[in-house]
Amino acid sequence: MIVNAYQNEKKGAKKIGFLSLFKQTIAGYSLAYITPSVRLGGEPLRAYMLKKEEGVGLKKGTSSIIIDKFVEFTGTAVFGLVGLILILTLPSSAFYLKSILFVGLLVAFTVLALIYYRTITGRGSFSSLFDIFNFKSKRYKSFVKSVYEVEREMEKFFKNHRKRFFLSFVFYFLYAVFLIMQIKFLFLSLGLLTFIIATVTGLSGIL
Repeated sequence: MIVNAYQNEKKGAKKIGFLSLFKQTIAGYSLAYITPSVRLGGEPLRAYMLKKEEGVGLKKGTSSIIIDKFVEFTGTAVFGLVGLILILTLPSSAFYLKSILFVGLLVAFTVLALIYYRTITGRGSFSSLFDIFNFKSKRYKSFVKSVYEVEREMEKFFKNHRKRFFLSFVFYFLYAVFLIMQIKFLFLSLGLLTFIIATVTGLSGIL
């Protein structure tokens, strides 16, 4: 959905089919699970496959993948908030656990809000971090310039494709709810957990 929004901006560009995007996503996840960073390790492969198989430029492909991860992390933070509320209803849950979850969610929402705000205002989130070091190397400056261009693509998407941005959240939430219900009812059917604890366990499956 996100990458096709970019395709619609190009005259004569074909839409990328669901099966093609699904294949690339699975390939990315497959690579990610054998890297130290499970949620991020396969993203370069997805960007490469978008360029190789569909002709999507690396900058547009990279920005679409970053937005996709932004939606995923924001949705995860929202469900984490729901999990925290449920944990607060459990008298047996430790105070330090509630405190860790609260601080973690506060940091997550703050970082996500800053990324969104700095992106739509054209100030940049990632490029500004690289600017701190200000290395003189031409290769480094070229890399920072590429990051800046990716952020411009993200800015255009956030401003010009708000409906698609909203729908991407809807689809993620539907997926997450399905996953939570699946885990929850699995434990309930086995008689291992109570209703609330099973729900919290289901929420942990997407965190």
